[in-house]
Amino acid sequence: MMLDGLTVLPRPGSRLRTPVPRTTLPEGFRDPASGHGWDGAPVWTEFSRSDGRVGVVVRHRAPEATAVSVAVSGWFRPDPPAACDLEPVGHGWWAAAFTVPGDWQASYSFLEHRGPVGRTEFPAGPVPDRESGQGAAPWHGGDLHRLPRLVPGDPGLCRATVSEVARVCPRRPWLDAYGTPCPEMTVTLPARSPEEPVVRLWRSPSARPETPVPLVVVFDGEGHVDRLGTPLVLRDAEQAGVVPPVAVAFVSAGPARSEDLGVPGGQAEWVAGVLVPRLHAEGVLGAVDRTGTVVTGASFGGLSALFALARSGGRIGAAVAQSVSYWRYRTPDLDNALAAALRGGDAVVRLQSGRYEGDSAQRAQELAALLRRQGGDATARTVSGGHDWAWWIPEMVEELGGLLSRSGRP
Repeated sequence: MMLDGLTVLPRPGSRLRTPVPRTTLPEGFRDPASGHGWDGAPVWTEFSRSDGRVGVVVRHRAPEATAVSVAVSGWFRPDPPAACDLEPVGHGWWAAAFTVPGDWQASYSFLEHRGPVGRTEFPAGPVPDRESGQGAAPWHGGDLHRLPRLVPGDPGLCRATVSEVARVCPRRPWLDAYGTPCPEMTVTLPARSPEEPVVRLWRSPSARPETPVPLVVVFDGEGHVDRLGTPLVLRDAEQAGVVPPVAVAFVSAGPARSEDLGVPGGQAEWVAGVLVPRLHAEGVLGAVDRTGTVVTGASFGGLSALFALARSGGRIGAAVAQSVSYWRYRTPDLDNALAAALRGGDAVVRLQSGRYEGDSAQRAQELAALLRRQGGDATARTVSGGHDWAWWIPEMVEELGGLLSRSGRP
C-alpha cells in the first residue's frame, strides 16, 4: 500500500462511553460553611494522592441552577451516564469528587440547567438517557454532561463558563502563558500564490539571526498563535531549559481543514515539498539548521505530520504526532503505507495519545511497533487526557525538548 492509494473513510459514529473515575464526595466538602473557604477556593481541590492516583473535588456555584454538570475533555460520554453531574451541597454550591491519574490534564467547562429536570427531589429515580435509552439520573438534564454543540438544543441548558484547564500533574511554570493569544509575536511569511496557507514565523528571542537553530513546523497554526499562546509557552520553556532555541513556522489550517489536513496530499505534501525547502534556504527570521527539522500536529494535523515526514525525502528528521486520527483510514492500510514510505530512512517518530480517546493509544502502539520492526526509531506514549489542546501543547514542547536539546537535531 502506497500513500497515494489510501482512501479516506467517513467519520465513524460511536456510542462508546468512557468510564469516569467518580468517587464519594468527602464529608468535609459537603457543607460550604465547613471552613474550606469555598468562596476563594480553587475550582479543583486535591484531597488525596496515592499509588499514582489523585483525589480531586470540583466545585461550582450556581444558585439558580436546577442541575449542574462538568463537561470534561474525554469524558463527554461518561459511564455511568450521570458520572459528571455535580451534587447540590447547599448555599448555591455544587460539587463532585473524582480519582484521576497523576498525570491528568484536561479542558473543562460547567453546564447549568435552569429548567425542570424530572422530579424535584435529589437524587431521584432513573430516566432514559437521550442516546442509549439506559437509565440516567433526572438531574442529568438529558446528556447535561455533553457540550451544547454536541447535543440537540435544550432550552434550559446553558454553558456557564468558558473552557478552563484542570491539571494534577506537577506544575510547569513555563506553561503559565497557555491560552494567551499572541499574534503580535509572529511575522507572516509572504505567500507565493493565493492557494498557499497562511504561515506565521516565530524565532526564539535568544537565537541570534546568524546562528542556525532547529526548525519546527506546526500544523493548525492559527490555534497555536491566535488562541493558545504557543510562542509564549516556547519562549518560557526555553528560558526554563526545557527546549533549546528554535525557529517555528505555524501553518494555518484554513477553511478547508478536513480536505487539506489529514491526507497524504494537501498541506502535508506542500510542507514537505515546498515550505521546508524554502525555509531551509531563506531561514526563519534568521538561519535554520537544515539537519534539525521537526514537524508536529494533532488530530488531523497528527496525520499530516506523519505524511509530511514520509514525503520529505529526508528533509524532515522527525514527527511528533498527537491524537492521530487513525480512524480516517483502514487500520492495516495506513500503517503499511507509512511503514513503506519510511523504510530504510533514519526518521524519528514520536506518537502521543490521550487515555480517553477510544482505541487511539492502542493504534499508536501498533504503528510504533511496526516501524521499530523495520529498524525505525518510533515510540508511542499515552497521556491521561482527551482530544485536547490542554495536554497537546505541553507534551509537544517536552517532546521537542527531548528530541532537540542535546544536539539540536532529532
